[in-house]
Amino acid sequence: MKVSQEPQKLSSILEDKYFKVPLYQREYSWTLNEVSDLYYDILESLKEEEGHFFGSLLLYKPESKKEVEIVDGQQRLTTIFLLLYAILKEIEFSNKTKAIDKIRSLLFVVDSNNLAEDFISTEPRLETGKRDKKLFKAIISGKDYESYKDGRKKSHKNLNNTLDFFSERIAEIKKDKGLEGVVDLTQSIIKSEFIVMTAEKESDRLLLFKTINSRGLELTQADMIKNELCHCVLEEEIDDFVEQWDEIRGELEKNSGNLDTFLFHYINSIDEAQDLRREKDKKR
Repeated sequence: MKVSQEPQKLSSILEDKYFKVPLYQREYSWTLNEVSDLYYDILESLKEEEGHFFGSLLLYKPESKKEVEIVDGQQRLTTIFLLLYAILKEIEFSNKTKAIDKIRSLLFVVDSNNLAEDFISTEPRLETGKRDKKLFKAIISGKDYESYKDGRKKSHKNLNNTLDFFSERIAEIKKDKGLEGVVDLTQSIIKSEFIVMTAEKESDRLLLFKTINSRGLELTQADMIKNELCHCVLEEEIDDFVEQWDEIRGELEKNSGNLDTFLFHYINSIDEAQDLRREKDKKR
C-alpha cells in the first residue's frame, strides 16, 4: 500500500485522474451540518492564509484499470466538487480567466485529443455512486438538473441542499469582497491538502473499507452488509445486485421505512424460524 509521506495538494491529487465511487459505497450522505463545518473550516484557513487540511483520502488503483476508486473520502470529495462548481458558476463570465481555467481543469476530464480552442469539457472527473450518478453529472456539467432529481431519495436532497448552500455563501463573498474574494477562496481550496493512501491489492481495499469511516458519519449496518455481499457476487452480476438493493431501500424509504430496521427484523425472523425448526426436530 502506498502512503504519501507529505500531504498532497488538492490540485495535484485531481490532476490527470478520473475518480469513481464503487458500487458498494453509500450514496451522498452529508447534510448541511457536515457541509457547513467543512466550509467554515476552509474560511478559517483562508484567514490564516494557508490551505485547509482535509484529512485522509483512501484510494484503490489496480494496474488493470484507468479509474481510481475512492475507498474513503467520497463525501468530502463530492462536497469539494460542488463547492468548486458553485464558485465556477459565480465567476465564469468574469475576467478571472486564470481561476476559471484552473477550476475547469480540476472539475472536468480534459480531452487531449481535442485541440479546438473553443472546446470546453463537461465530463466530471468524479463519478458518484449509481443512485446519484445522473444528478451529480447534470449539476457539475451545468445542465438543467431538475428533471434528474428524485425527491424520494435523501441523497438527492443532500446534493441539492449542498449546492444551494454553497451558491448562497459564494454570492455573499462576491457581494462583500468582490471577485477577488472569490478568487482568494478558490486559491485556498486548491492548495488545501490530503494525506493519500493508495491500495493496489483487493485485500488492502477491503481492509481499508471495513476499518475507516467517512468524516463524522458511521457506516450503517446496512452499509456493512451491502459491502460484504458485493464481494460475494460475481462481477458480471454486481450491477443487478446493487440495483435490486437500491430498489428495496427505495421502497422502504417511500413508506418511511428504514433498511437497517428491516434487515434487523428479517435476520431475526430467520434465526427464530431456525430455532423453531430445531425445537421441532428435538421432539421427533
